[in-house]
Amino acid sequence: ITDDLPKFLPYSLNTSDIRCRECPHNAYCWGGDKIGPQPNYWRSTNSSSTMLPCFNDQACLGVVPRRQSDHPQGECNKSKGYMGILCASCDDGYSMTDEHKCSPCPDRIANVFRLVGIFVLALSFMAVLVLSAFKNALREKSRLSIYLRI
Repeated sequence: ITDDLPKFLPYSLNTSDIRCRECPHNAYCWGGDKIGPQPNYWRSTNSSSTMLPCFNDQACLGVVPRRQSDHPQGECNKSKGYMGILCASCDDGYSMTDEHKCSPCPDRIANVFRLVGIFVLALSFMAVLVLSAFKNALREKSRLSIYLRI
């Protein structure tokens, strides 16, 4: 199968069909049982003509004509870290961000420095709160504030 062949020929996934079916609007069809999803779509099984929209338009490449027999469900954009069903999972070394996007994981050393920094800030904040509480506990209270509470 090459790029220059017609991509919207009638198809049939069932050998007992009398007539072929029209190619779905979100699929490429090369005739016979050769059918696959267009970019931004994914196909659940080889026996399905339903092309499902992907969550992220960068994730699903659709069927790659020269490798159609290897990936009739469509290919995920592995160069950007996408994989799995509907290309909605991230490969090792990538993490999911908002809107179903995979992005490269930050450098390990940078992560360690961030975590240590957050830990030091949290400890400093707690130390200020404790010192403030001790200071207030040791300070002599004004009788006026006691009378106002009563």
